[in-house]
This record gives sequence, structure tokens and C-alpha cells, in this order.
Amino acid sequence: MISYDAGNLDWLSTHKQRPMFVSAFGKHDHELYGRNLDYNKTVVDFKNVMHDWITSHKHIQYHGLENYPVKDIILGTTHALDDLHFLYGDRLCVYVNEYRYHKRITDGKIKTIRDNSELQKGDAVVISYPSAITTNYHWDFKSLLKRAESLDVPIHIDGAWFGCCRNFELDLSHPQIKSVFVSLSKAFGMGAHRIGIRYTRERQRGSVTSMNEQGYVNIADAWLGIQRIERFGPDYLWNTYEEQYDQVIRDWNLTESDAFHIAFKDPGRLIKLGIRTPLRYLIDKKFDARGTDAGLNPYELAEKKAGL
Repeated sequence: MISYDAGNLDWLSTHKQRPMFVSAFGKHDHELYGRNLDYNKTVVDFKNVMHDWITSHKHIQYHGLENYPVKDIILGTTHALDDLHFLYGDRLCVYVNEYRYHKRITDGKIKTIRDNSELQKGDAVVISYPSAITTNYHWDFKSLLKRAESLDVPIHIDGAWFGCCRNFELDLSHPQIKSVFVSLSKAFGMGAHRIGIRYTRERQRGSVTSMNEQGYVNIADAWLGIQRIERFGPDYLWNTYEEQYDQVIRDWNLTESDAFHIAFKDPGRLIKLGIRTPLRYLIDKKFDARGTDAGLNPYELAEKKAGL
């Protein structure tokens, strides 16, 4: 037992003034989780469990992750996107009709391209892959890799839809691909929990690296992510509910996609529709209004009105 040592300067910190922690907080954590969460163990366990989950999928596969030795925990894929916007600023490019988040955080000023020919030296590209535009492959991706190599343009892969898609595989060994990141939001309904992993070839400057190096990972959500993965495993949605997906396609006369929560209104696969509500009813016998336009929040309603 250490005795109270009044006046001992070694008991004080001159470099970092950490906020207060008392045993009552730790006891409350134990009451909530049924255990004490060890920070370092939880971080290591999450990275290992998440990596094994990604590499165990059969409906969708990323090949070549061994080329990315640096693994960082992220607060959802938007955390990694924020890092890229910080790193590249107005040099960052996305394809037309990419994830709306890029427009939201740049007041619509994000540089958009229709095809790889619009790329310039000094640009950087982030692309959702599987694509949030098509739910699988992007028609320009192979040409993008060639042009990126000729211009030395870095490419970053947003794998937000990895856990909910099928009929997709990607070789990540191309040297212009610098990072790939995956979260559990689309796989396990964890959008409000924000947890995932980012793979990079080398240390990447930014908030993700700082959070991981300084020991600020959200271990509550990391712990929950471990529990979700261990309970449900890879390919859960398609392995478990494909029959219900097919029924919704038939009942609404839609065209199937390769993302579980989406169908296309037209055979040309141009107009995406969210089908969470009918799927939820078939699976849970519950009407989920959040999956309809009535479930949009005020910000989303404003986007819809503006045609964004």
C-alpha cells in the first residue's frame, strides 16, 4: 500500500494534466459491462477480431490486406474520411454521386470527377468500394488505377458497405492504394456506435493516428463491436435473410442490388431505393418508420428538398 506523500513532486505531472478518474466510475463500468474493460487488451482484441471477421467473409472479399501493416481503430468510416479531408483539403476528389457526406462537410465544394481523365497531378481520390453508387463495382475503377499510377495520385478505399454487400472482391495490392477502412455500421446496425478499423501502408498524419497513439480509442464501442462480431459472424445479413430480400424484390417489382438494404427501382439500376422497412417487417414483424422518408431527420429532409 502506497502512503499519501504530501509534497512529492513525482506525484504531479508537468507535461499533461489528465482529467479526473475515481473508482466509482470504474465500478459503474463494471456494472454496465459485467466486467472491467482493460484498455490495451480491448484495443488489441478488437483489431484482431475485426481483421479476422473481414478476412472470413465469403460473399465479399478484400485481398492483399497484408500490404497494410498499420491498423488503427476508427470511429466509423466517416472518421477516416475526416482524416482525408484534413490531409488533402481541396485536392481530395470523389466521383459524381458518391457518398453525400463529402458535400456536407465541404459546403458542396468537394471536387467531383466523372471519370479518371479529369484527375490532375497533386489530386487524391477516395472511393467507396463496394461502391455506394452501384452497390458493387464502379465502371471506371480499373482505369482509375492506371491513371493514378501515371500521375502518382493516392487512392483511399472507403469500405463502409463491406459488411452488407455480396458478389464483390477487390485486390488491394496496387501501390497507389494507400489505405482502406471498414466499419460495423452497415453490417450490424451500429451507426450510432461508430467503430471500425483503418489499414494503411505507413503511418498517416491526422486525428485517427493521434487518437490511437495517445490512447483515446472508444473502448466501449470497441467492446460492443467484438460482441457483435462474435455473436453474428461474417456475411450475416445475406446468409440469414436472403429469402426475405428476394421476397421484397418480388413484392415491390424491384431490381435487386448487391447491398442488403437497397434495391433499384428500374432494371437499368439507376434509381436506388431503401428497403429497410419491408425487410424489417418480414424479419421482425415490426414497421420501422425510420426506413421511410417519414423517418428522415430535418437535415436529411432539407437535402431531399434541395435534390441532394
